[in-house]
Amino acid sequence: MHGSRLVALICAVMLGGVIIAFPDQFLFSKVVPNSFWTKYFPLPFGAGWFISFMALLPILFTKAPLLSTIKWTLTSICMSILVCVPISVFIAEGTISINNFINQYIWVSLLCIPPFILQILLRCIDGGIKNIANKADDRIK
Repeated sequence: MHGSRLVALICAVMLGGVIIAFPDQFLFSKVVPNSFWTKYFPLPFGAGWFISFMALLPILFTKAPLLSTIKWTLTSICMSILVCVPISVFIAEGTISINNFINQYIWVSLLCIPPFILQILLRCIDGGIKNIANKADDRIK
């Protein structure tokens, strides 16, 4: 298995695990419960963003090209959402409804996209800094 695929699989398992472990942070509800650690995040869904970012963080450190990283990150997000949202909904609410699944898929996707965009920006900034450093190093030689 290729390195970035393996890391994407690990990220998908971690993201799926946290979606199941913290359904109150990922699933839509009219009232977002505040626990002792979520009150430090700025928005009601800031904790979900942070958890998603941390679960997807290993894929940021792969040496794969940017487009490959984007592809595998999206794949891991989609895999974990498709598998873990129904489990999480059933655990949290105990009911199964197609309309509820559709709403929850959209909501969890919206919670996972901002950390994904931040990771792309961080990867681009890292690549830009490396390019600038290489050009400066070539000028010195």
